[in-house]
Amino acid sequence: MENLGEVLEVNDVILVKIKSDVYTKNIKEIAKILSSKNKLLFITLNKSSDSLISSFKKYKINVGNIYFLDAITRTFTKPRRIKNSTFVRSPQALTEIGIEFTKIIKKFKPDCIVFDSLSTLIIYEDDIRTGLNRFITSIINKALRNNLKIIFFCLKSDENSRLIKNISIVAEKIINI
Repeated sequence: MENLGEVLEVNDVILVKIKSDVYTKNIKEIAKILSSKNKLLFITLNKSSDSLISSFKKYKINVGNIYFLDAITRTFTKPRRIKNSTFVRSPQALTEIGIEFTKIIKKFKPDCIVFDSLSTLIIYEDDIRTGLNRFITSIINKALRNNLKIIFFCLKSDENSRLIKNISIVAEKIINI
């Protein structure tokens, strides 16, 4: 894997395409590298913040440097209060995610945003197509206006989807793992 620190120094918008068989391992490795020197806002659309925190702690990742915007937990249970997490209704709740995103970057002041994962949004693409590109553009613009780096993850197998192709156009760096 390329030196992520160097990639972040010269690129603000990064797309990381990961093969499914190494996806979870690489997410943890990247989170460990980033959280060792940066405060992260981790937007999770496919794993609960509770399970990520547990998994990250086992992997010796500094979760004290990570704030989670969790868009999946409320789809299956009422979340318990977690100090460094905010919960939204679902991955389809783009407006709610956008509002909470803005609140968190003002309050937590992260250095970097991790967006896991664009592949999850593809599942909902037919339902939210009209707002999806506008939502991603808004997230990127808010990050850039606040001098934040943003890293989007997706499954390599989704690289031919309309959403991933659109992100590929604006990403300054694309990493294939």
